[in-house]
Amino acid sequence: MRRILLPFVAMSTVAASGQTSSPRPELMALRLGGGLAFTSHTIDLTTSGQILNCGPLDGASGMGPFLEVGLELPIAGGSLGLGGTLGYTGRSVSFTRANAYPVRQANGTEGVIATEITVDASLAYIDIMPAVVLPLGGSLAERSVGITIGPRFALPVQTRYVQTETVTGPDGGYLVVDGQRTTSRTIDDAPLISRSSLLIGASAGVDVLVPLGSTLSLQPFVAVDWFAGDVVTDASWSLIGIRAGAALRFSVRKAEAPPPPPPPPPPPPPPVRIQPPVLAVAGLEFDGEIRTGSTLRATTPIVNAVFFDSASAVMPDAYRRDDSGHTIPSDPVAAHNDVLVRIARVVKANPGGRIELLGSTSGTTEAEGLPLAQRRANAVKDAFVALGVGADRITVRSQLLPRVASNQDFPEGRAENRRVDVLVREAPLQEWVSAAQFVEVEGRLRVNVTSTGTERVTLRLGGRDTVVPAQSSTVVLPLLQTASLNQSVLSLSLQATSGDRTAIADTTIALGRLPRREVSLRTDEFQAVLRFDYNSADLTDDVKGLLRQLAERLPSGATIVIKGSTDVLGSDQRNRELSTQRARNTEQYIRSVSGDRFVFSVDTTTEKFSDDTPQGRFLNRSIRITVR
Repeated sequence: MRRILLPFVAMSTVAASGQTSSPRPELMALRLGGGLAFTSHTIDLTTSGQILNCGPLDGASGMGPFLEVGLELPIAGGSLGLGGTLGYTGRSVSFTRANAYPVRQANGTEGVIATEITVDASLAYIDIMPAVVLPLGGSLAERSVGITIGPRFALPVQTRYVQTETVTGPDGGYLVVDGQRTTSRTIDDAPLISRSSLLIGASAGVDVLVPLGSTLSLQPFVAVDWFAGDVVTDASWSLIGIRAGAALRFSVRKAEAPPPPPPPPPPPPPPVRIQPPVLAVAGLEFDGEIRTGSTLRATTPIVNAVFFDSASAVMPDAYRRDDSGHTIPSDPVAAHNDVLVRIARVVKANPGGRIELLGSTSGTTEAEGLPLAQRRANAVKDAFVALGVGADRITVRSQLLPRVASNQDFPEGRAENRRVDVLVREAPLQEWVSAAQFVEVEGRLRVNVTSTGTERVTLRLGGRDTVVPAQSSTVVLPLLQTASLNQSVLSLSLQATSGDRTAIADTTIALGRLPRREVSLRTDEFQAVLRFDYNSADLTDDVKGLLRQLAERLPSGATIVIKGSTDVLGSDQRNRELSTQRARNTEQYIRSVSGDRFVFSVDTTTEKFSDDTPQGRFLNRSIRITVR
């Protein structure tokens, strides 16, 4: 067995180092291979009606060749395969038994004659095997190692036996057959009449792919075959075997996409103008009102974990460990660098609040284990103490994997597990929903535009562009500009551009002269990101708190748009199902606390944070809520 496995392990190492990914997806793969089959036979002829029972026969093993052809079809995006093989397998064997008989010798004395009974069975089968192929370390076409399992059916094509008896002692002993002395006789030489017409069993094997080219691979493999039935129907004769061999695997792939068309030629240069044209703006007049009210906003989501490099307990420099009263960035990924500052502010503002730190590793890929996890948690504790959180308000624990571990099969999952989870007790981790006052100046600005050129004129006001024809005209521009509660004057700057010419006109609006109008709660700026645990659609207590706040603030009849999201890990089908389930669970919870006050729109989203970082993937395990 060792002679079979050692070359197989060496080939799997070569396959893992030399495997490359093809840019073209695989449609199917054809296999042609063969090798040697080692078969173990266990036999009991007590009930056989054909083979002479000369006493119990010892179990025996035989070796024979096998040949097979096969087919593999990728499913689930190449993460799984369906296959089948048709082959010829030789399973011949030779059984022996030693017997001793009392005899009377020529001199009249009694003695014992010893013989050896031999049953030589010539067996060969046509094997049929449908199977499932599980690739390890890559897709079906680029796997380093593959596992094949499935039922196996064996149809007999050769079943014949020869039973002989040979004298082994004493010297000079013999048998009398048809009146002739002989030291060996043939008891029977015939086909097995009672052979089973079909053997049903199971097979499991492991293989590696060693690439020989872009579509051709060498596939060494080892498989174990077990059959539930017997070789014959009138006696106990069972088989179990090991096949070792290699196959040539030819991959059939999709055709390459045609190359993109060449870019269009550059546009011709503009005509040369002899006299420069004139561009001017004047006569700015505003007509409008001031609108005031409240707008609903969601605070920046927080990923309450600190991530570490592999085998390291040194906190990365990106994490900020001093609080100068600065403003936290609104971008959730950038805001993760301030996670320690944000949580320290919450705990210091809540006298009963405390912090629980859970250090963890990526398991067996980090050999130091629990001591490393403990040092990581202590490093985060020291950072909180430096930010003004009392050491007696912080508890530290460690374990090999986080309480909610990411999938260790992915390098991204292992990177996420190298972290310290920061759990806040007896204090809100963050206030999810807030209503902010707003002041807006809305109306129309009338402006006179003079242009003697042939090109259109672009008017920019408040970051918005309006394009008008190349001629002298009066243009009315919409204006929507934010202001502060105590602001008395709004300054405006209008820029006109036509070709390489620019004209600028400035004006001011006295806000005290404009009519004021109070509007109802605005929700067009509201967008909340609510996180879920890895591979989970269950709502956490923090998420439920946000949803209760949202339901209390929104007016009846509002439409809540819920879009589910996942990270990049896992199959596309699983991610679609998980995104939908997260959105559905969110809708059901809001309905449970608000009844039928709102209208719901439930979908999935392709708008994602970057999956290149752990914090980005944590934020993508979420739902996004907007209100209209």
